[in-house]
Amino acid sequence: MFLYMANNMLKGEVPKWLWSIANSGVIDLAHNNFSGSVPRCLINSTVEYLDLRNNNLIGKLPDIFDTRSSLIRILDVSHNQIAGKLPMSLTNCTNLEVINVESNRIVDLFPFWLKDLPKLKVVVLRSNMFHGPIYSHQHPLSFPQLRMVDISRNKFTGRLPHDYFVTWSTPHESMIGTPREAREPLYIGDDYSYRKDSRIYYNDFTGHIPSSWANLTRLESLDLSGNQLSGKIPHELASLSFLEYINVSHNKLSGQIPQSTQLGGQPKSSFEGNLNLCGLPLQESCFRYHTPSAPEEHHLKPPKREQVLNWKAVAMGYGPGVLFGLVIGQVLYSYKPVLFYKLFRL
Repeated sequence: MFLYMANNMLKGEVPKWLWSIANSGVIDLAHNNFSGSVPRCLINSTVEYLDLRNNNLIGKLPDIFDTRSSLIRILDVSHNQIAGKLPMSLTNCTNLEVINVESNRIVDLFPFWLKDLPKLKVVVLRSNMFHGPIYSHQHPLSFPQLRMVDISRNKFTGRLPHDYFVTWSTPHESMIGTPREAREPLYIGDDYSYRKDSRIYYNDFTGHIPSSWANLTRLESLDLSGNQLSGKIPHELASLSFLEYINVSHNKLSGQIPQSTQLGGQPKSSFEGNLNLCGLPLQESCFRYHTPSAPEEHHLKPPKREQVLNWKAVAMGYGPGVLFGLVIGQVLYSYKPVLFYKLFRL
């Protein structure tokens, strides 16, 4: 039922004799130096757990998943050199709970068709060459059991839709009201332990962070770092009481960071790289954007244009008065020298 060959220095192609025990529940060949392509015999079998991560496998994933592959629950081919596209025949794996293709050379669009897998809990597409948008009106996403998605370090583009992820399943009733220290991760498998997690960082997403994501009331981790997101961090996210980790660093966000225990307790690095973001835990104060002038300054120092107009008015009134005074003085001095002397003597 179980074949564990992980963490050795085995090399060469995956041995063909594994076909004879391909009905075993678990085949773990991770952390070796196996080369060649992914064996068809392992894909087209009744294995429930197939772990081929951290090898040197090349080529494409065989597009031969059929009804005989329906028992597979966990498929991990991460950290290899697998190329091509994800085989759409994976939709036949109706019991698939975890698919991890991290750190390969897969070039493909976002696999919208994965939504048809009723038990899928973990999707890891990180560090490949997936591209294009992650949302389409023609392919509305449901993912009824999804717990964790990591699509970081790809070439995805476009905006983050306001209704994305909000159809994730609600928690089991037995989890409601359970103290945090007593809760188990929402998904536990062999060597896998994931909580509700969304990682879409280091792509090229634009637009704003959807405020509707506050409806993900049991979200525990959100990483949006390294994109081109703009606007403010929605204050609604401050209500996510289960949120333990958030990272929005290196975007184009602005405004004040919503203040809550979850957001304010994050490290400074979670918000760095946004030139116009302010508030705790950043040292940048938001007051510099809203500091009003002191009331008395308006009286002591009028605007420059007003000062110029005032001086012009003084000059226009003072100049003719001085001239008129000099003329009258000259007349009095010429015709009434005695009177002038009496009036202006010291």
